[in-house]
Amino acid sequence: MYKAPQAPQIAELSWSGTPSTAAFTYSMSVDQQSSSFLSVSSGTDIDLPAGHYYVIGYPDYTRPGQRNNQIYWFLDGVQIGAVGGSDHFNNESTDNAEAAFTLTAAGTLTLRQTAWSGSALTLTNNCKAIIMRVPV
Repeated sequence: MYKAPQAPQIAELSWSGTPSTAAFTYSMSVDQQSSSFLSVSSGTDIDLPAGHYYVIGYPDYTRPGQRNNQIYWFLDGVQIGAVGGSDHFNNESTDNAEAAFTLTAAGTLTLRQTAWSGSALTLTNNCKAIIMRVPV
């Protein structure tokens, strides 16, 4: 049966926190979304309905010297996608954390730091996440 293409839903979120440990979950807040398809609970959990998703987290840190960290998306507690963080690829200052996935039922997405060295990094107000969804 043919199903007409659906326009994607898009949300922009800001993320924050003081990531000074190897296991740290970032706080999330919704800046805007094209329709109300997601919500944030417990300050860190992005509650998502079923759908096809692409998510990207844009980090922006102030870091002295060689302080490094790694960030990943976690879906229902399982690490997914490509690593992001600071100073990982060709000594660039930041890399984006990205993931694509499909949910057949509701799920919970979080952004977590998974590795860390040096002293604490300071996040700027420019840490953003974009979530795109096409309903199933």
